[in-house]
Amino acid sequence: MTNKSIPSAQAKFIIFIHIQKTAGLSIQRMIRRRYGQSIFKRIANKIIFRKNTAASTPTDLKGTMLSCKFSDRYFMGHFCYGVHEFLPQPSTYITFLRDPISRLLSLYYYSQSNKTAYYHKQAVNASMEQFFFESNLMELDNGILRFIVGDTNDLFINRTSLGQCSTSMLEQAKENIINHFAFIGFSERFDESVLLLKNKLGWKNSFYLKRNISKKNKNHQNIDPFIIEELRKRNSLDIELYKFALVRFEQEIHFLGDSFKNELQLFQTQNEIYNKFTLPLYNKYDYLKAIVNGKQERPI
Repeated sequence: MTNKSIPSAQAKFIIFIHIQKTAGLSIQRMIRRRYGQSIFKRIANKIIFRKNTAASTPTDLKGTMLSCKFSDRYFMGHFCYGVHEFLPQPSTYITFLRDPISRLLSLYYYSQSNKTAYYHKQAVNASMEQFFFESNLMELDNGILRFIVGDTNDLFINRTSLGQCSTSMLEQAKENIINHFAFIGFSERFDESVLLLKNKLGWKNSFYLKRNISKKNKNHQNIDPFIIEELRKRNSLDIELYKFALVRFEQEIHFLGDSFKNELQLFQTQNEIYNKFTLPLYNKYDYLKAIVNGKQERPI
């Protein structure tokens, strides 16, 4: 019997953990569009925040979160599980995942080529081996697990020593998913994911614009097999967590049956039409914004 005192995801404050290279920017845009006026409050808060601080720190992030109100409806960005302690209640988490090895390879290419990337300095003049195995970045060592399990002493990522992530952390991450995440989607199955997200959060539609899609198709077969195998060893817990979340995702779709398949086909057709008429307008907007800012918009 369902406990009616427990609010659904639609009635909760939404916390979106944006894990790098998982189509998170597209989801952020969708969330902003769906929750309307809260974006203006958020922009105002960011302007004030940037005027008073030279750079973001965990303390700054905490202060920003404490200033949020439930009417803002959401908070999103690069941070780990546990931030709900500083945000309006009741709340729930959502996030998107991606095959761990594909995510890391994409993170390397993006960091190397994009000057605004968080890890650009570590990647710009580094080979794959140097970036993955010598940079000592927490995100390259079971990074997905670190974001989902959280850290009471750090708002960005779990700071367990490199090579020391454990099966107990994996079990804790699974518990967090079961008990505190209303939704986990997958960038490889984006259309299915956004359709499920729409139903979870009670949106009227889940249309999205196909922007910032990389034209480069990086093939794992062209990469030294040693690098791939070593990444798998160093991120074995990420792979297990990804599989765990994917099984839950597929079970939910299976439960919905043919009605979801039909809804998906209709959505994909309608979303193509939406892109045909709307994407040119947004491309012009992005072009003008780039001119004003003196730079191009950051890719996903």
